[in-house]
Amino acid sequence: KTLQDYADWCGDVAYQAQPNVIWTMCNGLSSERTINTCNGYGKGGSCSTTWLEQYGQSGRIQIDMPALWTESEMGFQIWGDDPTNTTDYFWGRTARDVAGDVLRWFARGGTHLNT
Repeated sequence: KTLQDYADWCGDVAYQAQPNVIWTMCNGLSSERTINTCNGYGKGGSCSTTWLEQYGQSGRIQIDMPALWTESEMGFQIWGDDPTNTTDYFWGRTARDVAGDVLRWFARGGTHLNT
């Protein structure tokens, strides 16, 4: 058995349950019955650049599936933090950097973002 077999099994289970909702699988393998979504992080935004350019890992994003960014895994400066002495959650990303990646995501065809 392979990881793809597992992803396909998950998609089949979701389909057989007939929940009348669309199922997603994030940042990696996805089934033919699910939508592959992006988890992004890092300066320059992997979701707003390479992931969209490659049509997601499934190769179907923006072709026959919407571009969904389901986890914004890019730490940010916490409100009120001193930029010269930040908390551990700050990964070198300012609110301006994060906003730029979000705007780039939608400008390039992204249809959904949740953080």
